[in-house]
Amino acid sequence: MITKTMTPMIRYTIPESGGLQKTRVSLANSLGQEVDVLFDGFQQPGKYTVELDKNKFQSGWYILLLEVNGQRDTRTLALF
Repeated sequence: MITKTMTPMIRYTIPESGGLQKTRVSLANSLGQEVDVLFDGFQQPGKYTVELDKNKFQSGWYILLLEVNGQRDTRTLALF
């Protein structure tokens, strides 16, 4: 038996602007309520990837939030 698993990967970039950057990557439901924190800490500028365990969530639309030093970027994400 073959089990096919597709783990969503969230890729993001911390822009060059000095040393360590306060970074938070979180997921909110369609009502804007935070449902998970994928990363919360300090990171050097560069490219990063975090795994999203989609088995923890119901199917539907979510909001992915990336906050770096107080500046926020959002994207929509569909999990099915």
